[in-house]
Amino acid sequence: MTSDMFFYSVAGHMEGLRKEGRLRARRQTRRRLALAKRVDDLEERFDRLNLVTQALWEVAKREGGLDDKQLAEMVKQIDLSDGQLDGRTPTTVCVCAECKQIMSPDHETCVYCGADKLDSAPFEGL
Repeated sequence: MTSDMFFYSVAGHMEGLRKEGRLRARRQTRRRLALAKRVDDLEERFDRLNLVTQALWEVAKREGGLDDKQLAEMVKQIDLSDGQLDGRTPTTVCVCAECKQIMSPDHETCVYCGADKLDSAPFEGL
């Protein structure tokens, strides 16, 4: 009798481990799919921003008589606006028009008072 109880105990434990493994595998699959979608979304956003940037630069050269050296200098100035020459734009924040709290531009509404967020940058919706 004792060996039967031990066998059923081990078998039950093994089944629990198999179930836990299947659950982990499903979670990892969902996470991989979510990350793949995030990468796709970022690639699409990058492509849109790249297209707009190229179009704006062509207009600026043609209509404003600017050249590549001037563009490079402006890129450097914007890069340095946060005090670091690191090839990144400074972190942007929004200030709620209603309650004046600082909030992330990622939120559609103010997390403090619920007011609609106003776009603070022309490229934010791209």
